[in-house]
Amino acid sequence: MEAGTSIIPADSGAVTTAISSSFSPSITTTSATPAFHRNTTATLRRGILTAGSLNGKLFELFQHASDKTEVDHPLCGTCASQVAEELFKRANEQRIANDRYQEYLDALNEEENRHGVNFAELDAEIKQLEAEEKELIEKLQGLRVTSQQLQEEKEQNDADTTFITEVEVFYWESFNEFQSKYLSFVDEREGVRRMTERTNEQLDQLKRTNLFNDAFHIWHDGHFATINGYRLGMLPSIQVPWDEINAAWGQAALLLNTMATQLGFRFTEYRIVYMGSNSKAIKLDDQSQCPLYAATDISNAWGFFFGPFNKGMCAFLQCMKEFTDFAESTDRNIGFPYRIERDKISERKTGSSGLSIRYSVTNLGDWTKALKYMLTNLKWVLAWMARRHTPPPTSSATSTSTSSTTSASSATSTPTSATSTSTSASASASASTSASVASAAAAVSSALATAGAGASHNYSHSHGHSHSHDRTRSSG
Repeated sequence: MEAGTSIIPADSGAVTTAISSSFSPSITTTSATPAFHRNTTATLRRGILTAGSLNGKLFELFQHASDKTEVDHPLCGTCASQVAEELFKRANEQRIANDRYQEYLDALNEEENRHGVNFAELDAEIKQLEAEEKELIEKLQGLRVTSQQLQEEKEQNDADTTFITEVEVFYWESFNEFQSKYLSFVDEREGVRRMTERTNEQLDQLKRTNLFNDAFHIWHDGHFATINGYRLGMLPSIQVPWDEINAAWGQAALLLNTMATQLGFRFTEYRIVYMGSNSKAIKLDDQSQCPLYAATDISNAWGFFFGPFNKGMCAFLQCMKEFTDFAESTDRNIGFPYRIERDKISERKTGSSGLSIRYSVTNLGDWTKALKYMLTNLKWVLAWMARRHTPPPTSSATSTSTSSTTSASSATSTPTSATSTSTSASASASASTSASVASAAAAVSSALATAGAGASHNYSHSHGHSHSHDRTRSSG
């Protein structure tokens, strides 16, 4: 049959139905397929199709079948038979599966009817569980975020822990170093405290030291007053060497001159010049010299030769009166036991005319007693000087020790500068007191050096001659 000329009869609908039924199991139904089948079936039923229109429809049918199946169309008879058999086989399998599904569905319905299972409630419960699942998932997301934050905080805490551990190690190293230095400081401070206590004890001892009394020891030896062991005076029965008397006058002149120099006191009539056993007093107006020594080679019988010596003793007594008056005007509590009037000295209680300081061969006892009175007043001046320049014993050492102990207890908790302050204060006080004592000691020492040398030389040089002369004079 040629294309475009053959006409399909009206009874060809059976063929078309068979073809469509043969292809229907394997063809996926779409919205276009039912319309196409309807159009084709209607055309075939009308029985009026041209060859061209039929061929076009068949081509579309075959093209559609090729697209929907795995086999290219049109097929030959053998292939069509095989395809049909395969399609029938698949259709049977599908019907068997449908029967099984139907049996299962019937069993479920029967189970639901028998046990009263309400699938609507199950659906509602499923929806509720799904909502809870969604809520739990949201909570899980929040917990994951919180876990991440906690993990970050843990990492930060680990870093902080590492840093704190390093700081702690550094702290303990620094603490051990500081503890070692602190213990060294405590030992050093304790040594300084003990040294301060010893220094304060020495300072207190130095403050109580009577420098003038140590340098000039005034005492007595029987009827004679002595200064540094030298007797001053003479008795008919006891002939004291003139070298010893001259040395005693030198010591007395040194003592009075040193005390006046220490206080900055100036005599108005005389100036005492210390020259050992050859000391003298110089009158300020005419610069005349009054010796405080007697010639050792002149006999005591010749009192005429002792005139200059008597002037010197009177000048010394006048200087001593000025100094005692100065002491009484400075300190109202002092009261000297003997009163000086010109060349005489007397007891204040008796109110007698007094004993002359002038040497007299015929009255050696009164002269010796007058010299004793003079040295007694000089000792009172010495005691007044000691009290004036030596402060009363204080508890400086005790207070320093107490303050050092207190500072030590406070330094146990926190090292302070209390000990150093106490030490510096004590050191400054010690320095000022020591300076004043040292200045007086220097003046006395320099004078004593000259005095000791001159007195010892003169006394030792003429001691033998004087004793031999005294023995000859007493025997005569």
